[in-house]
Amino acid sequence: MVATAAIALLLLGLAQVIGAGEAAGHATFHALSALPLLTIAGLLLGRWPEAGLAVRGPASGLGAMAIALLVESIGAYGFEADNETRNGLAVVHDLGLTLTSIGLPAAIIGVGLGLGALSMRGHGFARGAGVVGTVTFVAVGLLFVKTMTGF
Repeated sequence: MVATAAIALLLLGLAQVIGAGEAAGHATFHALSALPLLTIAGLLLGRWPEAGLAVRGPASGLGAMAIALLVESIGAYGFEADNETRNGLAVVHDLGLTLTSIGLPAAIIGVGLGLGALSMRGHGFARGAGVVGTVTFVAVGLLFVKTMTGF
């Protein structure tokens, strides 16, 4: 996670140095979006390194989404200052978009797995409410992904 966060910070710096116009903001946006996901995943794994699904599910899902965003950030350097003209590196951005369509559901399902694992630790009403909340979170999240991606 630390190496991935370092890559995100490097991409942020590069966006400011070599990026031009809207394209710099484009690369910055993707790299900045990855940092909180990496931070949360790293904190979870750092705090509870031996934990099971309640920690590893969300950390894996958030990590997958962060990697997709970093690939998009690299590919954003394929756009010129007008954010329209493309060069060969823009293909990497398109790859990042494909990875995002995998990473976003992975993040939602991963967090859902973590919530579900935590809710199963409860008893009675708390367990039932946790399961209903988890199913609702995953269903609404995946509906959001379907709406955003058109799948």
